[in-house]
Amino acid sequence: MPVPEASTAPKRTYEEALLCASRLVSAKPETRNKALWILNEMQLQPFALVDSNNIEHVHQEKRQK
Repeated sequence: MPVPEASTAPKRTYEEALLCASRLVSAKPETRNKALWILNEMQLQPFALVDSNNIEHVHQEKRQK
């Protein structure tokens, strides 16, 4: 099996990482802003899970119809 190349895609911003981790990327702006305020007040720090090739693994949420 070939080894995937390291990602050269730009990294997410701090706020994008928080919204992704809390699964609020597609939420309304007021919901995202409220969540960001709460998460910042809690002083949470997002982190990425990367493999030995520096490729980030992101959980893909399945949407219900």
